[in-house]
Formats: sequence, C-alpha cells, structure tokens
Amino acid sequence: MSKSGTFLQFPEDQEGAAPLLATKVNPFPMAIMDQSGRQISDVVPSLPVTSIDHYMIHLGHAYVHSDIHTIPATGAGTNIKEYIIVNTTDLEVHLRGMNMVSTQGNALVELFHGVSTVTDGDAALLHNKNFDSLNTATATLTENPTGLAGDIAANLAYILLLVGGKSSGGVLSTDDDEIVLKKDEKVLLRITNNSNQADVVGFNIDFLDVGAMLAELDA
Repeated sequence: MSKSGTFLQFPEDQEGAAPLLATKVNPFPMAIMDQSGRQISDVVPSLPVTSIDHYMIHLGHAYVHSDIHTIPATGAGTNIKEYIIVNTTDLEVHLRGMNMVSTQGNALVELFHGVSTVTDGDAALLHNKNFDSLNTATATLTENPTGLAGDIAANLAYILLLVGGKSSGGVLSTDDDEIVLKKDEKVLLRITNNSNQADVVGFNIDFLDVGAMLAELDA
C-alpha cells in the first residue's frame, strides 16, 4: 500500500457499496497524488476516509487495559488504584484516554509525571485491540507501586472528577486530550474514592503505539 494513501479508503465497485466512514459528497472531483505529483488513484466524486486511530487498531498498534474495582466505604481520599506507566523506547507512545464508570459517581482520577518508586508493582495486562495481531505494547503498565516519591503534587498533568449520583461516567479520550509519553519517565495514574460511600469503578486505559506504526509503514 502506498504510504501517501495509507489512511484512505475508497468505495468498492459493487453497486450500492459504501465505505464504513465517509465524508459528505464533494462537488469537486478529486484524486490522490504521490509526493512527485503523480496521480495514484482514480478520480472520485468524494474522498472517504477512516480515522488514524481506527486504522491503528487494524494495524495492531492500539492497546487497552480494563479493570473493575469494588471499594468499601472507608472515607473520602481512599485510593482505589494506582498504576505506573513507562515508555521504555525511543518510539512515540500516546496515552490515548481513559473511559470510566462509577456507581456512586464520586471518583477522582489524577495523572502525575516524573514520579519515582521503590518498586513499580505487578505487571498489568495490555491487550492488543486487534486480536489477530502478534504485536506487543512498547509501553509498560504496572499496578500497586510502592515507595512513591518526588514532587507529585507539582507534576499533576491531568485530572478527571466524577461527581454526583449513581452510574456516573467520565471520558478522557479525545484527540486533544491524549498525552505523549516521555521516554523512561514514570507516570502515576491514581484513582481515588472521593466519598464516604462504597463504590464500584470500571475503567479502560487506552494506548496508541504511534512510533511503532510509523516504523512499520517506513520499513
């Protein structure tokens, strides 16, 4: 597949066939050109496309960690879960987002960078979103770290607060909200029970191996 047309899809020739994701019909015919100006596609009335994030799933460079936690009513400020995220390579890794649901809606999510630990904790599974792919994530995710240190409060990078009644949800997963991880820097993801009530929290943590994808396309 041509690199200049990597993220483009075209309707099939079958009558009535249409791409899954498409732009509105453009009144001006268009075609794809390579870097030398040579036309490399047919002239079409519209240019259907799929998002880069969606395409990365198909390439096998998108990963997710999912978990559910039940927290007793032990008071506000009780940690639900802590994770350490590290990008151990020169390749670019994006923390793409976090989707979260809380039965009481009183959970606090914080992301800190530049922390230190005595131990990073136990390895947490990162599942490739393409079940056919043999790729593995270039970032590491561990849970229940010990000996957290550093000026954590000063290094707060992101916060998501779920407030109010039952079955609240929060999403940190738009293009503008993603975070590019720095090589070898430890990032702390902390989820805290922010109420005096028992709570059940379910969440997904999403990663995109952008650097690995670009290296594959450049090969």
